[in-house]
Amino acid sequence: MTNIGTTYLVRGNISEAVDFFERSLGPAEKLGDQPEQTRTLAGLGIAHNAQGRDADALRFLQRSLQLAEKLGNEESQETSLNVIGLVHLEKNRLDQALSYFERSLRLAEKLGDETHQARVLHDIALVEAAPVTL
Repeated sequence: MTNIGTTYLVRGNISEAVDFFERSLGPAEKLGDQPEQTRTLAGLGIAHNAQGRDADALRFLQRSLQLAEKLGNEESQETSLNVIGLVHLEKNRLDQALSYFERSLRLAEKLGDETHQARVLHDIALVEAAPVTL
């Protein structure tokens, strides 16, 4: 069901995405399928962020990150770190955003993923270009 949730998310049907992600989380937890839980939690975080619910987004993304770390899944860790950084960037929490982007970049470099490195460098540039608010 995570794939269905992702499809709804990409199409902009955020409420439907949340529904499918929530429906897939329970069975993944019951079966102990931690990789699926990681993906589902990340999807929920992204969907909640799209709804403007940053506290919920961060809660789900942090859970996804913790599971990815537990599993040693550096690709999922890198993605979760980047999305957490984006949530902070959208809320103008620039120091926090930069911290998560830097961690994401280190993992992308370690993995040799040039596409993700470019994406994270772009995100870091957004932080650097953001107007300073007093």
